[in-house]
Amino acid sequence: MNRVQREALARALATFRAARAAMMDLDKVLEEALEGRLQTPVEEASAATAPRRAHRPGVASKLVTDPELRAFVLARIEALTFDQIIADIAANFAPERRVSRSSLHRWWHRHGRHVQNPNRL
Repeated sequence: MNRVQREALARALATFRAARAAMMDLDKVLEEALEGRLQTPVEEASAATAPRRAHRPGVASKLVTDPELRAFVLARIEALTFDQIIADIAANFAPERRVSRSSLHRWWHRHGRHVQNPNRL
C-alpha cells in the first residue's frame, strides 16, 4: 500500500469515527427525549384528553355494552336494512334493550363496520 492510499484510509477512518461519535450523541439525545415523553405523569396525560372527553356523554351505546344485541345486529347487517333490523330487534328483545334506527346507524358508522364479521364473505 502506498502513501496516498494510507492517507486516504486514515482520512476515511477519521471521518467514520467522527460520524460514529455524532451518531452516538444523537442516540443519547433521542433516547432522553423518548424517555422524557414516556415518563409523562398520568395526571398530565389525563388532563390532555379532558377536552376530548368533555364532548362525549358518559353513557355508552347499548350496542357497545350489550354483546348479545351486537351479535344479533352483526348477524343481520349484511342482509337486511336498518329498518328491518330494528323490527327484528323489537320482536326478539325486551323494550329496555332495544335501540332506535338512528342509534343503530350511528353505531354502524362509528364502530360496526370496523368489526370483523364472521358472516361476511
